[in-house]
Amino acid sequence: MNLKNNQNLIIATVLVIVAAFSRLIIDIPNVSPIMALSLFAGAYFLDKKFAIVIPISALLLSDMFLGFHSMIWAVYLSFVFAVFIGYLISKKVTFIKVFFSSIAGSVIFFLITNFAFWLMFKDYTHDMSGLILCYEMAIPFFRNTLLSDMGFSLVIFGSYALAGKFVFSEKAIIN
Repeated sequence: MNLKNNQNLIIATVLVIVAAFSRLIIDIPNVSPIMALSLFAGAYFLDKKFAIVIPISALLLSDMFLGFHSMIWAVYLSFVFAVFIGYLISKKVTFIKVFFSSIAGSVIFFLITNFAFWLMFKDYTHDMSGLILCYEMAIPFFRNTLLSDMGFSLVIFGSYALAGKFVFSEKAIIN
């Protein structure tokens, strides 16, 4: 492993630990840095398999303490999709692209996890009206998800951009 790979591993490890720890200490429903981490990993880590491992590792690490549940597959799947959203903006990362990507990530999380809830539980009828009602009842929770994803994306991408201006000697793309 060369110096560049060591640096990438250190950056990834720090991101995973900080994101996992944040999930443990933030006790507000639907507030988590994992979506922003997923978008960032997709945008900046060139190895997409490695980019997927980063948010999944943060989830696994924190879920060891928070606990696992029957819908965990839908949560993890949502963040894998977010890595691919990040990849779509990787050619040229801009504030506008990060802003809209964080909204897209929030929407995908909302759609996948609430569909999984509707599919797996009997709280709603298993027809189109039940699915629509499931989504309607989840709307109040979407606010925290959206604000959290936008806020954490601003912090993570913004911090990286500032570090690029003041710390890195060249445009940093993580391999």
